[in-house]
Amino acid sequence: DMYNWIAARWWTSRAGDLTTINHTIALTGSVGDTKTIKAIVIGKGRTNSNVATFTYTIGSASPSLTADTSNNTVGQAVDIAFTDNATWRSAITGVTVNGNSIAGQYTVTAGNINIASGVFTNYGDYTIVVTAADYTNASVVQHMNGLTPPTISSYGPKTLAQNAYINFTDNYAWRSHITGITVGSEELGSFGVGYGQITIEGGTMDTAGTYTVTVYSTGYEPTSCQQTWTN
Repeated sequence: DMYNWIAARWWTSRAGDLTTINHTIALTGSVGDTKTIKAIVIGKGRTNSNVATFTYTIGSASPSLTADTSNNTVGQAVDIAFTDNATWRSAITGVTVNGNSIAGQYTVTAGNINIASGVFTNYGDYTIVVTAADYTNASVVQHMNGLTPPTISSYGPKTLAQNAYINFTDNYAWRSHITGITVGSEELGSFGVGYGQITIEGGTMDTAGTYTVTVYSTGYEPTSCQQTWTN
C-alpha cells in the first residue's frame, strides 16, 4: 500500500516527509509475475478507501539500445543498434519518438532498428522507446545535429532609429524555414526576410550597445553575429 500526502498546505513545512513518501516503488519477482499496487486514503472511517488500483506484470529484460552517432543529422535516417535477440525482435509491438508512435516509419532487422529520416525534423534530443510483448521497454536518447546554416554578418553599426541589416549568402531552404530571431535575450516580434538579407526595423532596440543576433530555422543549427546600435 502507498500513502501520498497531497495536502498543499503541508508542502513547504514538511518537504522532508514528501521526499520520503514520494519515491520509486521497487517490485521484485520472476518474469511473468503480476503485482497489484493500490493507493489508499488513511484516516478515521477511511479503511480500505481505494483511490487507485492497477497491476503490473514483470517482463523479461530487453536488450540495450545504442544511438546512431554517424548518421544523425536532420534529413538522415538513423540506425538504432542492439545485441541481436531474435525472440525480443519478433515480439516488438511498437516504437515511439518523444511519446509519439512512428508506426510504418521504422524497420527492424537483426541487431538494428532503422528509423525513417522524416521522423527527425529538427536538431536536438529525441527519446526513443521500443515496446515488445512480455518484455520491459527499451529506450535510448538519440541526438540529431542540425543542418549547417549560412554564415550571417552585420552590414555595420546603425543608430537606434535606423534599420539594421543582417546579410547572408542566400539559401532559400534556410530562409524559408526561419522561425525566430533573438537580439541578446529578447525575441523579436517582427523582422523582414528577403534574398540574402534580414531586416530589423529601426526603433526595435531601446538601448545602444552591441548585441548578439541569433537566427533560428527549422532543421538547422542556430547561427549568430554581432550587431551594434548607437544613439
